[in-house]
Amino acid sequence: MELFLKFHVTGEVPRTERVLAQADDLGLTGVLLNVGSPGVGGGFRHRCNAASRLGRALRREGVSFHWIVPVFHNPGWFAAHPLLRPVDLGGRVFRRKDWYAPVCPNDPEYIERFEGMFLPTLGVLEPEGVSFDFLRFPFFWEQERNLRWNGRQSLFCGCLYCRDAFNAGRVSGDGGEVEWSSPGEAWSQWRAGCISTIALRLSRLARRENPQVTVWIHIPPVTGGDTSAACAMLYGQEIAALSRIVDRLSPMLYHGILRRPLSWVRRSAEEFRRLAGTTSSVYPSVEWREPGSLRHSTMKRWLSARETPGIRGLVLFQRTEREA
Repeated sequence: MELFLKFHVTGEVPRTERVLAQADDLGLTGVLLNVGSPGVGGGFRHRCNAASRLGRALRREGVSFHWIVPVFHNPGWFAAHPLLRPVDLGGRVFRRKDWYAPVCPNDPEYIERFEGMFLPTLGVLEPEGVSFDFLRFPFFWEQERNLRWNGRQSLFCGCLYCRDAFNAGRVSGDGGEVEWSSPGEAWSQWRAGCISTIALRLSRLARRENPQVTVWIHIPPVTGGDTSAACAMLYGQEIAALSRIVDRLSPMLYHGILRRPLSWVRRSAEEFRRLAGTTSSVYPSVEWREPGSLRHSTMKRWLSARETPGIRGLVLFQRTEREA
């Protein structure tokens, strides 16, 4: 089973010597690194250059390097554009909670800026893989404990961009507009279509730059009920559609954050594998602080005990105190 280590960087990129030592100790296949969003703290270019040097050092040791791309999470954009912040279906503006600063997936100005950054950064980093994170509608799942669709959650985004996109060409059988304010099947399908379309476009851009690149996408967790319906309604992510676009799905099965037993990780991984079908592989992402704290070797054996087809590897998430 392949084993990856995932870092989210808010300050300096981890020292090369430290990462190489962990790679050797854990027998890593690869490293996934998030260097943050452009315009945050003014150090994005510096972090990219440091990450590029780290990537070259890892490749020399036979360890692959993958860039985590935070698509619709950008604290700099969120702070600079208060009038463009996501709103829920009742018109309430998203108030920033802790570190999470979401961006509306239908904001044309942001998308243009993001795509203008994406390819140049890809050229600097030259990663073997691109892993799309926050490629979804806004939902701060880390502050929830019961992640299932119950019809009562406050859903984003209901801004004018989203309303216009929803209404464009979408009519009911009698020629009238489909109701916007009542989340239902048509609304869920529209959200999922938005995210799948963006995922397809970004994947094509990455593969045009490097035809051999491995494309990942991060999937937030679901803790009960219909996993497929909850992902589509809460996050705008249709697992079956995304599995036909990317090479690897990485559901974030963080049992510590959600206060779930380890057995939940395996059950959830198998459910995501079922939903993905045979077109992409599933690489569950699990929490990990220090060697031995998660008993990673035990976890690897436990996940692979039944030789679940399609679960090719495991991603260890280096959870920081800021996110704890």
